[in-house]
Amino acid sequence: LLRDIIGLTENAKSFTVISADGYNKEFDISRIDEVDKDGHKIMLAWQSDEEIPGTMGKINFKLVIGQADENDKNKSSWISDVVSIHVDAQEPVVHEDHVPGEPVIENTVAEPTYQNPAQHDIVVYCTVCQAEISRETVIDEKSLKDQAADAAAAADEALQAAAAATGEEAVELATVAVDAALEAQEASTAALQAAQIEGLDEGIVAEAQMAADRAYATVQVAQASAEAAQTAADEAADLRDEAIAYLAQLNAIVDKDLYKADSYKIYADAYEAFKQVALDRSATAKQIRAARSAVTIAYTNLVLKDSIAEAVVTGLKDVVFNGKAFTPEPQVTLGDKTLVKGEEYTVSFAGNKNAGTAKVIITGAGDNYTGTVTATFKIAKAAQKMTVKATKKTVKLSKVKKAKQTVSAITVKNAFGTKTYKKVSGSSKLTVNKKTGKITVKKGTKKGTYTIKIKVAAKGNKNYKSADKTVTVKVTVK
Repeated sequence: LLRDIIGLTENAKSFTVISADGYNKEFDISRIDEVDKDGHKIMLAWQSDEEIPGTMGKINFKLVIGQADENDKNKSSWISDVVSIHVDAQEPVVHEDHVPGEPVIENTVAEPTYQNPAQHDIVVYCTVCQAEISRETVIDEKSLKDQAADAAAAADEALQAAAAATGEEAVELATVAVDAALEAQEASTAALQAAQIEGLDEGIVAEAQMAADRAYATVQVAQASAEAAQTAADEAADLRDEAIAYLAQLNAIVDKDLYKADSYKIYADAYEAFKQVALDRSATAKQIRAARSAVTIAYTNLVLKDSIAEAVVTGLKDVVFNGKAFTPEPQVTLGDKTLVKGEEYTVSFAGNKNAGTAKVIITGAGDNYTGTVTATFKIAKAAQKMTVKATKKTVKLSKVKKAKQTVSAITVKNAFGTKTYKKVSGSSKLTVNKKTGKITVKKGTKKGTYTIKIKVAAKGNKNYKSADKTVTVKVTVK
């Protein structure tokens, strides 16, 4: 069992066995094969079912050296709870060209102690001369003291990260810090217990106790920080909900077009900053309050644009209908200031083509003016340029003898509205149709030339005045 565990080679000359309580004893390698007078080996090693923390592989490895002869009384050497076995090898016979063998595991320490790590050596020997070609010590697990120190450092780092964060991130990191602190406390407690069990000197145990106390304090700090972070996050969440509602309220009541540009820009910048903070889940309650205060002040300081509702509009003259839209250029004065078209106001028209009352609508524009003012001008009806032409007409006597005869002798152009025709004077043998203007020669009219005066009237319409003209028409019967 001893050879199997420590991996003795031909180069070994002695080995030292160290127990959990620090007791150690060195043996010459020859003692392994030493026997008593009856041929029984006097160095025995075995495993106990009892597990002792800190022993090799959780195996309670025990070693006893019995009496070499009958005179060697009461001198048996016992070593229990073995922690490690160190082998001292003699210089091997050097072989010129080493042939590496398979790596072997030596000096295994399966469980860490307060001061020592769990480790093993990976060794390569020459298969020819048994010389050691290479040896690498592998740390499988740090000492309990170092593990506690690493856990404490991780807890400190987690606390610093949580302290630097805000909002929901701070809550998450504070939770991580609490877990790290609890792990550090567990590691430091394990290290303290190991130092006490291993019977280390008072200074080392006191050092372990201080580390455990510090870990406990770190847990208290981490838990308090987590609670404070959660309280702050809850407060910020409530303020964030209120901020979002306030943003909606401002968005509904503030119309950019109503305020002067300079004051609105200040407000818009504050509004955007407030919006960013309200939507930032890492924002603190202090940041949300400050941003809300800033946008409220900017809103209070908004300056309304000057209304031009009281502006005086001049330069408008009445006109006469001409079939085209009229777009006069008005002058707009507010107080003692004459406003500039395009920069401070715009102009639009309504009813500015047909006869009647046309509207000129002045609308405030630019950075400083708003509102509207309306002025009017008249578009009068135009006079008609009606023309009436009379043509001399002839009818045959033979036809007149049999029946009355109708002729069209009047041509009317450029007349608007309903036309009517009225006989003003003339021969009784002639009559006029008041709607068509056609002239009728009565049946039986004798040969001759007959004259009639006819008044042609055009009623006019929405854009033209009424008009009339009188013409003389001659009709000859022959």
